[in-house]
Amino acid sequence: MKLNHSKSYPTYKEDMRALDNLANAYNNCNDDFRDTWKQKWYEMCSVIAKRVQDWEVTLNNLEEKKKRKKWGEDKD
Repeated sequence: MKLNHSKSYPTYKEDMRALDNLANAYNNCNDDFRDTWKQKWYEMCSVIAKRVQDWEVTLNNLEEKKKRKKWGEDKD
């Protein structure tokens, strides 16, 4: 049976490459667009931070589930 997976998160390396690309665009543009690229860089940082928070919650939930199964408290 094949499982359908949702879109996976980008890797850390891909996230850093995206931030680098935005920083390079900021450094290479004229003054008219600097604020736009700066704003996009901060938005990307927010997206990455939210993703890290989501993963932290997921990992904590998995650890708790493991502990419950170990002691027979979880019936899943």
